[in-house]
Order: sequence, then structure tokens, then C-alpha cells
Amino acid sequence: MTLDRVSDVEIELKRFFKAPRDLVWRAYTEPELISQWWAPGDASTEVKEMDVREGGRWHYCMRGEWGESWGLMTFDEVQRPERLGYVDAFSNEEGDAIPPEGHGLNTYVERDGGTLVINRTRYATADDLVKVLGMGMEEGIAMTFDNLEHLLERIQQ
Repeated sequence: MTLDRVSDVEIELKRFFKAPRDLVWRAYTEPELISQWWAPGDASTEVKEMDVREGGRWHYCMRGEWGESWGLMTFDEVQRPERLGYVDAFSNEEGDAIPPEGHGLNTYVERDGGTLVINRTRYATADDLVKVLGMGMEEGIAMTFDNLEHLLERIQQ
């Protein structure tokens, strides 16, 4: 995985997966699949709500040794299987967003017999980006992407 700071408020993540684009898309948008990989390390994810359409939401809870962390994504662009745009934030159990919010766009590019996932996320302020990075975002996403890689391998066997 690579993480580049595009500006003081925006980052870009890239990771290549040896899996067809449609399968990677499904892993990001189907509750029974995303719950198997969307968490760092040995943590788990419970999907409370997932409605992948423009204006739809994904409300979830990650649980690990640190306790639990609720999250919320509101989808603003859904172009299967090429692009998935959203606003991402922490939330409470009821699904109320808690700042900072990141405006993200995932692009899924077929390449070399697999899929390159490109994620660009923009925050309102440089302080918001620094706050999220300071919480261990880069390490957490790297571990989460490792979980996705293992899931895609298992599905394809």
C-alpha cells in the first residue's frame, strides 16, 4: 500500500489486489463480505446498516482489544464497479456522524489481471487530516487491506 499526501487536506491510498474488479467491488459493497475484512488485525466489524446507493448509508461497529468504534459512510456516488464516493466519519451507535469527516472516492481500475484500488480522501482542514493520521489511520488501513487480500484469496480458491 502507498499513502501520499496530495495536499495539506488530501491523501491518496493505493493498493493492488490479485482479484477481478467485480469481486473487489462486491467485497466493498456487500455486508456479508465487508464484515469479514473491514477492521485492522484481528478486530471484527458488525454491519448495522448498508444501503449502497447514492444517498444510502453504511453504519457499522468495529470491535477489538481497544473496545468498539462506530463509523458511518454516506454514499454520494455509486458507479458499479468503477467508482464509489462517500462521506466518511466516526459515529455514535445511533448513526449520528462525529467530525472530522472525510470526503472520499474509491476508484477500481482493472490492471495486470487484478484490481488497483485508488482512494482519495479530502478533509475540511489540515488539522482534521493530521488528527486522523495521528490516530493510526495508515497502520490501520494497511492491516485492513491485508485482511481484504486474504479474503479475496480465499474466495478465489
